[in-house]
Amino acid sequence: MLDKDFNEALRGGIVLKPSEGVIIAAERFHHELTVEFGVLSYEYANENEYLKNAIELIKELKEIKKYEMEEIFTEKVPTIKSFHNALDSILLNIERVMKIPENKRTYDM
Repeated sequence: MLDKDFNEALRGGIVLKPSEGVIIAAERFHHELTVEFGVLSYEYANENEYLKNAIELIKELKEIKKYEMEEIFTEKVPTIKSFHNALDSILLNIERVMKIPENKRTYDM
């Protein structure tokens, strides 16, 4: 569901920076989730640092209780299950990208 950009990366040439892939995947799930990952992109210039911190963010977000969802999602609050599924998918893709040595990653700019 959210894997298109990451799968392109794993097939040979990374089309997008991994941080951009994370942000696009978050956007496909819910615009307001994009904000959470987008803020990180301004804090870390290095892609690996961004990805490591995105993993930490995912861990934090997975601890959110159902009643806390409205703090992130002000409109059309998703179910906790769909939220966790989206986070799991993003996490899986981050882990796949991180297996590619940084010097083997190429980006179309």
